[in-house]
Amino acid sequence: MKVAPRILEVLPYRPERVDAAGRHFDATMRRIQAGEFAVAVPPEPGICGECDLRTLCRAEGVIQEEAG
Repeated sequence: MKVAPRILEVLPYRPERVDAAGRHFDATMRRIQAGEFAVAVPPEPGICGECDLRTLCRAEGVIQEEAG
């Protein structure tokens, strides 16, 4: 039986990027917990089409249905 080679991508560890990602995550969580998650500009249809939460967003009014 042939086994496909495993592909490994090595990404450089940059502490400043890790710290920035942590701060961004924390800020995002604070906004979600505060109820600040309105979507000012809906993503393109392909994004919503792949999202597991698409029906929830529309049902709760987070993303408004476009008239037309």
